[in-house]
Amino acid sequence: MKKKSLVLILLLVTCCYSLGQPGISKKQQKLASLYYQGEELERKGNYSKALSIYKKAYKEGDVWNSPFAISMMYVEGRGVTIDMNEAFKWCKIAADEGNHDAEYSLSIMYYQGLGVQRDLRQSFLYSLKAAEGGVVCAMENVQVAYYKGEGTSVNLEESFKWLKKAAEHGDSEAYFALAIRYIRAIGCTFNDKEAEKWMIKAAESGNVDAQYSVGLMYEGGTSDIQPNKTIAVSWFEKAASQGHSQAAIKLQQLKNK
Repeated sequence: MKKKSLVLILLLVTCCYSLGQPGISKKQQKLASLYYQGEELERKGNYSKALSIYKKAYKEGDVWNSPFAISMMYVEGRGVTIDMNEAFKWCKIAADEGNHDAEYSLSIMYYQGLGVQRDLRQSFLYSLKAAEGGVVCAMENVQVAYYKGEGTSVNLEESFKWLKKAAEHGDSEAYFALAIRYIRAIGCTFNDKEAEKWMIKAAESGNVDAQYSVGLMYEGGTSDIQPNKTIAVSWFEKAASQGHSQAAIKLQQLKNK
């Protein structure tokens, strides 16, 4: 599982209620109003008041958004002392009510042992729930879990499925890995056309190894790509500018021809 800064990955979920929307009860409108008040107070830096509003909303029935907001305040120390035990407690409330962002955050907490004993099985299960709910980072973590057998049995086909889902949902870090899977037929059948497509997308997103690989594709040509020295040099230059030593060597060789 990728280890990212909790401040970056544990983001507040957008309130799911819509004020004044037909079919929304007065109680739901009130809870939404309280939640929005808390958000506005946070934006203004009045964290203690925001925390009080969130807790009021929770007591009155908001088990989806406010607990997750409270959890993030304890994660980042906004108006409170950083306390991962409290962060875990509030995050689990929201996650167990189906908040997919909270499910993903809880999976990170279980994986890293933050506020709870490390538990790869629970981490996997909450990642899977979040992935099924559309959280792209969770899709990536699920594919890694299936690939490595972390919290579940190794299953390369399932790993490939979730990696492809992550890539299709715009996870640029998944593009290169997916291209390699197609080339090496890991959890899928060999498919050079799909490999080329995802390798180019990875290169365009800035992946240095993909840029070098695309340079090689244009240098020698493939079944679908005609050799093109100019384009090859362009990709080798991009890779070399990011410190890729082999790309720098290739670049020099082509320029000396």
